[in-house]
Amino acid sequence: MTNSKLGLKRIFFIALVIVLIGMLGLFVARQLFRVQLQAVPRWSIGRYQFDHQFNLISDQPNPVFSVNDLLIRDAEFVADPFVFPHGDSLYLFYERGLTISYGGGWTGVIGLATSKDGLSWNDRGVVLRDPAIVSFPVIYEYANDIYMTVEGAGANNVRLFKATSFPNSWTCVDTILTGQWSDPVIHEYNGMYYLFTSKPRYHDLHLFYSSSFLGPYTEHPASPVVKGDKARGRNAGVLFEVDDALYRPVQDCSRMYGKQVRLMKIEELSVTGYRETEIDHSPILAGSGKGWNQKKMHTFNVFNINDIGFSVITDGTPVDYEHRIIISRRWVK
Repeated sequence: MTNSKLGLKRIFFIALVIVLIGMLGLFVARQLFRVQLQAVPRWSIGRYQFDHQFNLISDQPNPVFSVNDLLIRDAEFVADPFVFPHGDSLYLFYERGLTISYGGGWTGVIGLATSKDGLSWNDRGVVLRDPAIVSFPVIYEYANDIYMTVEGAGANNVRLFKATSFPNSWTCVDTILTGQWSDPVIHEYNGMYYLFTSKPRYHDLHLFYSSSFLGPYTEHPASPVVKGDKARGRNAGVLFEVDDALYRPVQDCSRMYGKQVRLMKIEELSVTGYRETEIDHSPILAGSGKGWNQKKMHTFNVFNINDIGFSVITDGTPVDYEHRIIISRRWVK
């Protein structure tokens, strides 16, 4: 055998070994790490003032709270804001979209910020964690106690949390509903308590009622009161009353998730009937085409109603999603 043939065989053998080592390394890497194209939301929180005819009467600089205001920059976004006035302070509960170091993506927990004027907010960290993603916090006061509902579709239930030491400590005291439900809201009206919540995949708004805030809740005979309507089948915030009229803000998801907010006036609400119509000013909030809320807005929570108007805490994003490549470990002890 000539030296040239031996040389070719040696080169082929070395190349084969290199290929096999590379394939083995790739196999091991794929077992240990995950490469993903991740879509990341970029929500921030803003505040507006409206008069009783739903005209915008002030437009202070926004956003008033973003990931840049967090004491620890551990989140991708802040969203689903709800303001609860208590004592001489305003308490902002919100979804805090945490970055996670494994598996890629983010997980939702409930964060807290406080303010005296609703414009300058101080981050107070996380007040509620859960194995499932939790979002859409709503705070209630009932019989001198303070409660919270959250969206927990991943946990297949709607749970009621009670403040054991407001605002930082909460414990689950009941499961109101089982199954996948989005954006639950409870509202007292004419001595009854009404729970509005949605089936996320079908855009159906279901209605339940009870004689007690604590339940049990019975499904309304007209439920679902909205069927298969992406423009109004999902709540955008709590129900509120202005000039003796009752309103329900809704997420318009007809073109994309959380595109804009429409406002429905509830014409009839009882244990036997339900009817709502859309107001003339609807949609009441939408992307501005520039800045922090360029693309979408999807929350509308009213607070501080007075003779002049009312305040609204909301959220917006400049992009639908921001895409990036994530390399993460598959297993973490």
